[in-house]
Amino acid sequence: MVTPDPEPPTVTYRALFGVGEFRAIGAAHALSILGDVVGALAVTVLVFQQTAAPLLAALAFSLVFLPHLLGGALVPVVMRFRPRPLAVVCNVVSAGLVGVLSLPGIPAWVLLAVMFVVGLLAPVSVGVRSAMLPDILGEGPLFVLGRGAIRLTSQSSMVVGNLLGGASLLFLTPQGALLADALTFVAAALLLRFGTRDRGWVGAPTPGDDRGLGTFREIWSYPPVRRLLLIGWLTPSFAIASEALAAPYVAAVGRPERELALMLSASAAGMVVSDLAASRMLRPVAQRRLIAPGAVLLCAPLLLFVFSPPLPVAVGLMFLSGLGLAYNAGLDSLLAERTPSRLLPRTLAYQYVFLLGVQGAIAVGWGGLGELVEPGAAIAMAGLAGVVVVSLLTFRVARPQRAPAAAGREST
Repeated sequence: MVTPDPEPPTVTYRALFGVGEFRAIGAAHALSILGDVVGALAVTVLVFQQTAAPLLAALAFSLVFLPHLLGGALVPVVMRFRPRPLAVVCNVVSAGLVGVLSLPGIPAWVLLAVMFVVGLLAPVSVGVRSAMLPDILGEGPLFVLGRGAIRLTSQSSMVVGNLLGGASLLFLTPQGALLADALTFVAAALLLRFGTRDRGWVGAPTPGDDRGLGTFREIWSYPPVRRLLLIGWLTPSFAIASEALAAPYVAAVGRPERELALMLSASAAGMVVSDLAASRMLRPVAQRRLIAPGAVLLCAPLLLFVFSPPLPVAVGLMFLSGLGLAYNAGLDSLLAERTPSRLLPRTLAYQYVFLLGVQGAIAVGWGGLGELVEPGAAIAMAGLAGVVVVSLLTFRVARPQRAPAAAGREST
């Protein structure tokens, strides 16, 4: 058995934000998420105004997530380009496309098509930023804290984005909100261009490494890495049922539909609190021990939706579920440790783009289930399935690896 290494000292946010490149990446990430949320709300309103079709309006909003599935297939291609210019170009192109949508009189089908392209660029840009982190922060505790800070930024930006999106539609036209969205992409491009160093990829493909999806197959061939990726992708895909069905659930319990924002904000708030606490306050060993109970906690509170609780109780359950996201800090630590160093940047890029894509696709499935049964029952069924699957996936996941697996990490 391999003797575990001594625990590294706890790192601080002061040290993390003392890294100038991380500040630039974090700010660009926050602006991108804010823009995505505001833009999705504006396009949803425009499509509904033109078509009066709730299905098309829902499709407009889901385009923020679904293209990430296709974006994952682009990872082996984009790894052939230098990361900073690639991220800058993605943001500049997105700014131009969204700027075109801010013109009056754009038909609904054009709105949907252009947002799909913007959504396809998003996982490339965000995946590139995520994959730059190991080179900027290393692969130790500072990297884990940095990943937690990026997730914290994402959740906080989604909460703020929903508030700003709603306010922007009160004081601006949807076209004005889209113009503001375009400006966030411009600002993100400037931050990345002037706030980060132009570097190559760590473990970039060699001229003979032209295998397309073979890159993903190589990552997938490592059982410990495969298991960690599945935990990261599937766990929130069960929990997202409560968000996908928030609007019909609120209507089912007799509350105004605008109050669905309470459910969505409660979930995001729980995630912000838990990710902040786990990343900052817990040592690596404690973070890893929290993977299994945290992942189960993300799904377990949804079981109580079978009783169709009143909205204040449902909001509390959503917040409790969000606290389960504390498992992510330990998951990041294990992923950085068990992934071969030369594959870590590409693994992180795949992890992120498929995370949102899988959630978007499965959320559509939970919506279909909500057509067959009451919303509360559908949410509870998702929670039950999540508890079972996640319990199996996380069983003894943090146990030390045997020597051959550890040695494989150094075989670069």
